[in-house]
Amino acid sequence: ILSQLWSIMGWHGADDLRNKANNCVRDTEKDGVWTPYSWKMELQALYRHDCFCAAFGFLIKYLSYTLLLVITVINIRNDIVSPYGGYPKDMLAIGQLIFVFMLFLVVIVAIFPRIMYDPFKYADEQTHKGRLIWMLTPTPVELGSDRQASAPKEIALE
Repeated sequence: ILSQLWSIMGWHGADDLRNKANNCVRDTEKDGVWTPYSWKMELQALYRHDCFCAAFGFLIKYLSYTLLLVITVINIRNDIVSPYGGYPKDMLAIGQLIFVFMLFLVVIVAIFPRIMYDPFKYADEQTHKGRLIWMLTPTPVELGSDRQASAPKEIALE
């Protein structure tokens, strides 16, 4: 059950970043190649100022987002109670609508991730309507092996 929890709640990308960053700053001839989750290397990462320790992934994935959410909610509550700078509430509504629009765009991209891909490159459709339907289909992008062989099927990096 711990491996299932780790696959859901773990910080996988942060470990790759930690591995690359910790190996860049170390003298590999003297200290060896840094590998995550070994006692010796994790203890070195705790006391060295130029290495990321195991808590890095947790701090990036959970703590920073939680703190930013709390600060944002506190600021929104304070702006509702007493408007920012003494401006009338209808003037502040413009800035609030921009924030709501940004949240709307984030949700749309989360539901329809194909919007972020180039439909001329990845969709086999020849019409504008066909490409639009392809972009608004909420399924994972299936890239052909002849189009981008080096990228994983789920992600196409350029």
